[in-house]
This record gives sequence, C-alpha cells and structure tokens, in this order.
Amino acid sequence: MKKFFVFALLIIILFLLVFLWQKKQGTQVAVSTETPAFSTQPPAAATPQAAPGQTNSADSPSLSALKAALNSPYQGQMQMTKNGNITAFDTVDTNQQLALRIIMTNKDKDVTDWLKENLADYDPIYLYAMAYRMANLQAPAEEFFFWASAGRIRSTADQALCKDPYVGQYLTILDMEFLQPSMQLYAKNSEARKFFANKDLLIQTVKKAFSWDTQHPQTNSPDWFCKSGHAVETTDTYPQNEWHDRRIAMNKEQAEPLYQ
Repeated sequence: MKKFFVFALLIIILFLLVFLWQKKQGTQVAVSTETPAFSTQPPAAATPQAAPGQTNSADSPSLSALKAALNSPYQGQMQMTKNGNITAFDTVDTNQQLALRIIMTNKDKDVTDWLKENLADYDPIYLYAMAYRMANLQAPAEEFFFWASAGRIRSTADQALCKDPYVGQYLTILDMEFLQPSMQLYAKNSEARKFFANKDLLIQTVKKAFSWDTQHPQTNSPDWFCKSGHAVETTDTYPQNEWHDRRIAMNKEQAEPLYQ
C-alpha cells in the first residue's frame, strides 16, 4: 500500500495540473517496458557535489554564466522565522536564483543542449526548471513531462535523506512554483492536449525518467531540499554513506507500481 501511495503522488499531481490547465482553456516516447535495473553499488566517485563543468571560448555568455552559477558552492543563508506555532528555515542562494532564471527564461540552443547532457549532475530543482524551459520553448509536451517526472523522482529520493518528517511539503511547493505555470504555457497547444490525455504515453514517459535516473546515478547533496526553507524541526540529513542506498530504496519503491 505504501508503494502505491508513493507512485500515486506523482500521478495525482499530474492530474491536478491537467485539471487546472483545462480550466484555463476556453509523439509517442519509445521506452523499454522492462523493470529498470537499480544498481546496489554506489557510484565510483560519489561526492556531495558534482565536479565543476568547464567553460570554453565557444560558450555563449548565457551558458558561461549558467555554468558558473551551477558550479558555485552552496551558500544558502539560514534564517529561522516563526509564524504562530510553525518554525521555518529560510534559505537564500543568489547563485541558485541566477541559474534558475537562466534555465527558465534563456532560449539559446547551446544552453538547452548543454542542460540535456549535464543536468543529471546537479540538484533536482534544476530539473523542474528544465521542465519549465521546455514549456517556455513550446517543446513537445513529453519533453516537459520527462523533465518534470525526473525532477519529482529525484526530489522524492532527496526527501528520503532529510531527517525532518515535515520537509516533504516542499514537493508540493515545487509543483506549484514550476509545473503549474508550465502547464499554463501549454494552454493553447493542441498537440500537448493530446499528450496529456494519453495515460499510456504519460506512464511510458515516467518509465523513461526512471531509466534516465538509473543511468545517471545521483550524487548531489540533499541540502537544497533539506534546507529548503520549509523544514519545521531540523535541517539535518542522514549520513552521507547512506545516501546512495536510501535513494535506491526510494526509487525502487516509486518505480515498482509502474511494472505491475
């Protein structure tokens, strides 16, 4: 029952978004149907943060700025605030804000191409931003949903590394901040309507996202999630030597209902 509930979270948010999108209204993805092979071995060079990407003279100014922002050390400033009985930790990171702005609003092709090849190395919040980028570029809806699914899969895995039992509310906030506006951008796209109405294609795309996740082992620190500003008890994480196994366990739990 618990396994079904985890997967249902992904599907429920989709149908919520579709419902909201439809209220504003006046390409099949080829993937394997076999269960993904989740490795039980940690990545050879698992580190809390991906190795910096190198800039080169051929990069556009936007791509150079994006690489610099993405590869800067996390510098979220912790500030505890109280609202009634709720204690929250607010984080501010200017580099993260800059990277999100470039991913979501810049339309350079070299930025898109680089993101598709390298996003697996970075915090899942940028996968959500990539989903918005696809909508902003009016890319095929399955590309948007692939990145949205990958973001949800990895964010849920990072949630499993946080000790705060309430931090999961950040998943809902991510959906509201990135996915709802994305759906609105597809409001007048007839091909997108067809895709979102096809349950089989949606499930196939989620499977593709799980396959991508397995092929690119996650090594980022969960600080972006555990210190998201929405924790109410602690921003502590489980020990780093447990991150890989906890992520694998959560991803197995999320994926299993897709193959039953």
